[in-house]
Amino acid sequence: MAVRIRLAGQRPLAFAVSPLAELVAALHVLDDPSHHPAAGWATTVHDRLPPALAAQAPALSWLWRAVRPGFLLADRAGDGLLADELARLRALDPQRFAAAAARPLLGRDTRAEVQQDSRLLAHARARGTAVVNAVELLLTDPAALRDRLCDFLDGCWAAFFAADWQHLRASVADEAARRGDLAETAGPRAALAQLPATTVVSETMITIDKVPNAVVDATASPLLLAPSVLGAPHVTVQLDAAWPPGVQYPLVTGGQPVALAVVRRRLAALADPQRLRLCRSLLREARSTQELAALHGLTPPTVSRHLRALRDAELVTTDRQGHFVRYRLDAAAVRSLGPDLLDALLR
Repeated sequence: MAVRIRLAGQRPLAFAVSPLAELVAALHVLDDPSHHPAAGWATTVHDRLPPALAAQAPALSWLWRAVRPGFLLADRAGDGLLADELARLRALDPQRFAAAAARPLLGRDTRAEVQQDSRLLAHARARGTAVVNAVELLLTDPAALRDRLCDFLDGCWAAFFAADWQHLRASVADEAARRGDLAETAGPRAALAQLPATTVVSETMITIDKVPNAVVDATASPLLLAPSVLGAPHVTVQLDAAWPPGVQYPLVTGGQPVALAVVRRRLAALADPQRLRLCRSLLREARSTQELAALHGLTPPTVSRHLRALRDAELVTTDRQGHFVRYRLDAAAVRSLGPDLLDALLR
């Protein structure tokens, strides 16, 4: 389970300071603080979030809950301004917006599938009425949903994030400058050293420990690296070839992850590689048996057997959304096995 990224050129890396990408990472934390180091920060923000914004968030949360669409990641190098990033998003072609926005629901390249209303709506229904309404707007008037998203992000900036970005920006900018200097003076291998979940295979290839097995081609343009404070522990990779290749990664605040040998006794239920892949999906977002089957290319009976094993091990919880039973990995149960395991599943 890894994403391989091909690098090329004399300057294969570029670094971005993106308030938009960090704001979206913040919204991901607010959506489910339980497995994030910034959970305490999320509590303070919830206390000062205007009710109107809080009411809008659930309808849009699928855009940052698990898979991130290309327009919500850094799109160019340098020190960005949110106003400029939102202006580019508002100017985005509606059909291009729709294809990227559908990706978190369909899980892969959606340019040829965005008009498959039934598939998109089936995934939306498992997330509740608010998401169904948003997806219906995506299908009928993507420009309207695009503008609604921009208004929401602009509102979040004014309500709480502009003040937070004043101190977050310094840490992000310092990290980008430090690794950028390393890339210039010592080369990409030195700049990528100790990047979370990343292995430098060669000067032209890195691998990142992620759920999908994928190859990202960054040979035509530099790989865009965007540090994040609030995004920890996630490493978010841009997998959509329609957007600049990029990685949003958490600032390294500690040592290398501890080996998982100390938790062997409790991992009998997680010994199956297929089950581990399901666990990664279930930790990010509650999903139904049918969703997991489509996402992982399995039959529903196979998924049901894996879910039964995880349920018997008390590693998943369930809730009902209409006719759907949704499963979610119990982050507290996983954390009891060791924070190293939880971090590995969250990458």
